[in-house]
Amino acid sequence: YSSMSYLQQLPLDQLKIDQTFIRRLSDDSSSLTIVRAICALATGLGLEVIAEGVESEPQRAMLLANGCHRYQGYLFGRPLSADAFEELVRATEADDGVTA
Repeated sequence: YSSMSYLQQLPLDQLKIDQTFIRRLSDDSSSLTIVRAICALATGLGLEVIAEGVESEPQRAMLLANGCHRYQGYLFGRPLSADAFEELVRATEADDGVTA
């Protein structure tokens, strides 16, 4: 119970859902129950929820339906080096007509 008290004491903006729960979303009802509980808890505390390890559109859709609007994972992109990330940002800005 002590770790739950940190939710009230620490200056948090987000709760993160561990990828182990995300991986099992489609075939494990207890993982879905835990994800729903985390999303409800975060909403009640005024926190954002971010899910890590999102690899498929069905996972993202299930998370969205339960109030999770922030995601990390291969569905959105593979890990990049700092140089590759900077190049991606520059290319995106150029495509959008934004100048840095």
